[in-house]
Amino acid sequence: MNQPPIRLRVTVEERATLIRAFFRHPMESGSNKGPDGEVLPAHFITEVELQVNGELVATVFTGPGISADPRFSWRVAGVRAGDTVRVSWSDNRGNRQSAEATAG
Repeated sequence: MNQPPIRLRVTVEERATLIRAFFRHPMESGSNKGPDGEVLPAHFITEVELQVNGELVATVFTGPGISADPRFSWRVAGVRAGDTVRVSWSDNRGNRQSAEATAG
């Protein structure tokens, strides 16, 4: 079964909301070799954004040192049940993906 590029889970807790994002991405550094011995081209996430109700909460700048299919999590105060949480990433090849979830 083909998994979506982003899985997003939002759990409202007493003091802060836990937001977890799971990304499907190869995160290739550009220094590894493939089965044929050729160097695999770099392909990695460069930026991750977190928004709540359309307002930017956090931006994370990343690089090739992160493992494939990375996971990110944040604890954010003030997020209430019913709020819209959006996570997006962009990579060094210009690709972008995003996902939204309702806090609950």
